[in-house]
Amino acid sequence: MFTVGGLKFWFKHCPNETGFLTIEEDGFDSIPVTPYKGKTICYVDDIINGEVILEGEAYCSPNDIFDKARGRKISLSRAIEGLSKDERTEIWYVYTKTTSRL
Repeated sequence: MFTVGGLKFWFKHCPNETGFLTIEEDGFDSIPVTPYKGKTICYVDDIINGEVILEGEAYCSPNDIFDKARGRKISLSRAIEGLSKDERTEIWYVYTKTTSRL
């Protein structure tokens, strides 16, 4: 967990969760496409009101070894992809300074 400005970043690892990534189209049921085994979720909370304002997920292939550090990086990048380059740069700087394993 780390904070940048008024945002708190934290991660949830689910190494034993299994399922399928799906495609959803208007008017159709979800279609399972790719299996996964394990996922990491990055939550970004607004410190003032405590609400989750951004979220990113990273899924692990059943053929790969679950790696928390890799999951944190992927889920963080997906959570902040809509922010400006300056905001993303500051977030990555703080992340690398506060995380023991890159």
